[in-house]
Amino acid sequence: MPDKDLSVSIVRMDKMNALQGEWEALFEATSASPCASFDWFSNYVSHKQLTENVRVCVVKDSKGTVGIIPLWLKKKFAFGVLPINIATVTGAGWVPESPVLLAERVHGGMPVVQTALEKIYRMGEKWHYCSILVPRTSSVVLNDNRNVTDSPRIVCARKNEPGSIVVELPGSVDEYRKNLSGKSRRKIGQMARGLEQKGEVKLVRLGLDTSESEDKMLRLIEDSITVSRRSWQSKSKKGYAISDPDVQGFFTDVTLSLAKKGMVDLSVLYVRSKPISFDWGVARKGKVSGLKKGYDPEFRQFGPGIVHFARLIEDSIKRGITEIDLGIEFHEAKMRWSRKEHGLCKIRYYSPGLKARYLRWWLNLRGAV
Repeated sequence: MPDKDLSVSIVRMDKMNALQGEWEALFEATSASPCASFDWFSNYVSHKQLTENVRVCVVKDSKGTVGIIPLWLKKKFAFGVLPINIATVTGAGWVPESPVLLAERVHGGMPVVQTALEKIYRMGEKWHYCSILVPRTSSVVLNDNRNVTDSPRIVCARKNEPGSIVVELPGSVDEYRKNLSGKSRRKIGQMARGLEQKGEVKLVRLGLDTSESEDKMLRLIEDSITVSRRSWQSKSKKGYAISDPDVQGFFTDVTLSLAKKGMVDLSVLYVRSKPISFDWGVARKGKVSGLKKGYDPEFRQFGPGIVHFARLIEDSIKRGITEIDLGIEFHEAKMRWSRKEHGLCKIRYYSPGLKARYLRWWLNLRGAV
């Protein structure tokens, strides 16, 4: 029997517009990242051209909607030869946390994600494996720790993962500068003076104020793409760059969409009006999460990324922002700004059957579970 306190409905892409109001209402009632918003999801599936394989699970209790879990069902090969069906949270891969939207009232004993996955399985969508990455304090970690049915029997395994680096901002710029080590102050100052010798240095930041014009945002988007093309990211075969041909459209549209609600943070550092560094993130309720950044290697010796972020911190303090999440990659470089981490936990779900059992065995051998 399914969890008796929860019901699940599955919405396909052709019915998605009818879900928008409910999605946005739940989002507004939470402190979730903008990456869990309807705007992010709709832009993502549009540019990825996902139609047939997206299932949005809407989970409710007696008081209303408690969870929206957008899943993308796709085929992969485990061990290089075994075909398996993966259920991936749609829109993941940009921020550390999987964009699962849960109501604040989700409490102990309410396994929302597990119940949604069970519903999909019972409907004939024979997925074998699903994983999500959430804060260690998330209600998903606390609650998805038991089998919610006797049949099908979904197995849940958890493992703590490295956290994202978080910069907690003080109440004033003076306090921030006072807390910097002498070495950091000297390095930032030295690099800033080096850039200033090249010409006027200017930081332009948009997206946090809904009154900003779309034309200004479009110019900043184009300058960010220009910097990305020059950076190492455009040549890397791993991850995403905002200048990648298949990413540019998504980057542009989702940035414009979130800017209308003051939920995007895009900034570019200029020297003599030439863009040399960009920083792109999402923002909500006084917190910023970085998504992508890059700089022009021509200016590498002057540390454009360091100068950019130092100015971004001071500007953030003036705007009342309290926290900047730098993400999970490149820990060593990010620890110059903070040694505080937000712990993360990866939860893996395995469906019934031999394929899922073999996959779990293999991941156990690799120490992944």
